[in-house]
Amino acid sequence: MSGYRRAAVALHGVSPKDRAYILEALPGSDQTALLACLAELDELGFAKDPASLEEALAGAPPAPAVAGLGPTERLARATSAQMFALLEDEPGVLVAQVLGVQRWVWGEPCLALFPAARQEKIRAALAAPVAAPARAAFLVTALAARLDQAAQGSGMAGSGTRAASGLRALRERFGARPESTRNT
Repeated sequence: MSGYRRAAVALHGVSPKDRAYILEALPGSDQTALLACLAELDELGFAKDPASLEEALAGAPPAPAVAGLGPTERLARATSAQMFALLEDEPGVLVAQVLGVQRWVWGEPCLALFPAARQEKIRAALAAPVAAPARAAFLVTALAARLDQAAQGSGMAGSGTRAASGLRALRERFGARPESTRNT
C-alpha cells in the first residue's frame, strides 16, 4: 500500500474538521494526491470507523527487505518522507552535511519539506566544505541505523496497532486539537 493510500486510510477515519485541518497543513501536491485517494475510498464505500482503519492497515504487506545492503545503499533507497522524518529535528548544518555526502535522489524533495526559512539556512550551510570522509561515513551509518529502527518500529509485522500509532503520529505532528478525532 503506497504512503498516500495509507495516509488516506488514516485520514478517512477522522472527523471532517480534523481531516481538513491536517490537509491544510500539507503542501499542495500532497493535498491533491490525498484528496484523490480519499475520494476513491468514498467511491468504493469504505466505512469511516476506526475498526475498519485498523483492519485495512493490518493487512498491508511489509516494505521490501533491505538486508544485506550497506548503509549508503539503504539510505539511497529511502524516500524523501522517510529522510525528512529522520532529519526534521536535526540542526540545519547536520542536514546540510548529510545532503552533501552525495547527490541523493531524495535530497531536493526532502529539502522541500522543510519550512522556507529553514531551507534557506540549510542551503547556506551546503555551501560550506563537505564533511570529512570519516564524519560522512559516520553520518550515513547512523542515519541508516535510525532508518532501520524506524522501519522496525512502524509495525511491519502487520499488527493492528500500526493504525493507532499512525494516527498518534499525525496528532503529535499537527498538535492537540480540541475537536474529537472520531466521527460522531
